[in-house]
Amino acid sequence: LAAVASGGGAVVVFAGALWSALRRRRLVVANLLIAAGTAVTGASGLLNSVADAMTGFAVTLVVGVALIFVGFLAATAARDEASSRPDRAEAR
Repeated sequence: LAAVASGGGAVVVFAGALWSALRRRRLVVANLLIAAGTAVTGASGLLNSVADAMTGFAVTLVVGVALIFVGFLAATAARDEASSRPDRAEAR
């Protein structure tokens, strides 16, 4: 049951990343990093359950969370950059 819920959550994250990347092209890199981090954390759970490798689980979990965090930082930086640019209407 946990694997089904985790897989469903990953599908939601991947679909959201794809939708957001198509909607806002400047956030493609951030969305790819977040989706990659989600895939890596999902693989860490699979690694733990199939191979019973707790060290590998911990390492891949840290890498996955780091990718997600960097993705959020990239999205925030892109948003801040876009909000700091003057509007074309104001420049006239």
